[in-house]
Amino acid sequence: MPSSIAVDRRAAPRTQAHTGGGRYYRRFGPIERVMHALLMLTFIGCALTGVPLLFADHDWAGTLVALMGGFRGAALIHRICAAIMTVIFVGGYATQWGSLVVAPILYGVPMLLPSAVQAWRIVIYGAALILVLVLKPEGFVTRRFVVKLERTLSARRRRRNTLLKEEL
Repeated sequence: MPSSIAVDRRAAPRTQAHTGGGRYYRRFGPIERVMHALLMLTFIGCALTGVPLLFADHDWAGTLVALMGGFRGAALIHRICAAIMTVIFVGGYATQWGSLVVAPILYGVPMLLPSAVQAWRIVIYGAALILVLVLKPEGFVTRRFVVKLERTLSARRRRRNTLLKEEL
């Protein structure tokens, strides 16, 4: 059985609606669930702040924006949610490592670029997001990559420990 799927032995007994024998399998752990919830919240945050900004000339938009601290507050919330959503998408929302690796890259690299290119940061973010979604929809750091890295590092650690024991 793959290590990424854990058997939930504490699951409630199956009812008649759940036919067939077997066990319940928990596909995602707590970290993946938190990342998914954060992704949903940022998406909803972008929707709730973006639509009133787009339709600012309507009465209902002014009412909704007033709840968010005015147009500046709504724009700030929108940008924060968009940045977090981009980091999660590009890094990969199945693991927390993808977001930790990609966040410094997305925010550090533009600081190294000339000021003329920094003005295009939002366009670069959009292009990066589209490229990742098309070319690598699971993100840069996937579960498979993390498991492979973990196995490689643990094999090296075992080899090193074996060599140390032989030297003693």
